[in-house]
Parts: sequence; structure tokens; C-alpha cells
Amino acid sequence: MIERQTKSKRALREIFASAKQPLTPVELMNLLEKSGIFFNKTTIYRELDRLREKGEIAIVYFADGHTRYEMTHGDHHHHAVCTKCKTVIKLEIESELEQLQVAIAKKNGFTIRQHLVEFFGMCRACVK
Repeated sequence: MIERQTKSKRALREIFASAKQPLTPVELMNLLEKSGIFFNKTTIYRELDRLREKGEIAIVYFADGHTRYEMTHGDHHHHAVCTKCKTVIKLEIESELEQLQVAIAKKNGFTIRQHLVEFFGMCRACVK
């Protein structure tokens, strides 16, 4: 079945493509409204589920109780989150994490299927 490409679906993809950090559904709805497109809450969650099932977006958790989403860009990555200004930095640590994951699995006789690693602290600007 061919997916119908509506104005609202196109706008949602454009927001994800230009986002500098993962977004909550509420943030997405606010950004859509600013561009004149209105999604109701049920529709936005349905569309997020559909995009996630297609592998276009991924869920990101920052331990603050809010589920966020970001475009996958085909990679798996992690973040450093400033707890003061909420800046989110994409980290390039996959090779180090892969080595650690192998060591953890071997040491504990555990098969790891998935991992989540996020760092919380203060960015350079907020430390000053």
C-alpha cells in the first residue's frame, strides 16, 4: 500500500530533519502549529508510531519522564544533556561503547540486544 504524503506528514518530516535535538510530542505539536498545521494528540502519536515502525525516527529518553523522538539518519548515537540550559550534544562514542559492550557481555555471560547511554551534567557555557 502506498502511503499518502499529506501536507502535515511532510511538515512533520521537515521538522525532524531540521531539529537540532530530540523533540517531545508537545514540542512537535507546537512547531507544527507555528507553521499553520494542527495535529490532534491522537494523530501525532499515531504518526510518531508509524514513523518509528518505518525506522525513520527513534525514541530517546533523558530520564526526565518525557519521551522524545529524533530522526535516525541510519545511525545509533548517544547524547550529553545540559541539566541547566537543556542543550543536547550528539556524542560520537560508538567504537568505545562497542568495546565496553563486548566486555560486559563476555564477563557476565549476557547477550546484549540494546543499550541506552545518556550523560547529564552542565555544558561549558553553563559551568562558567
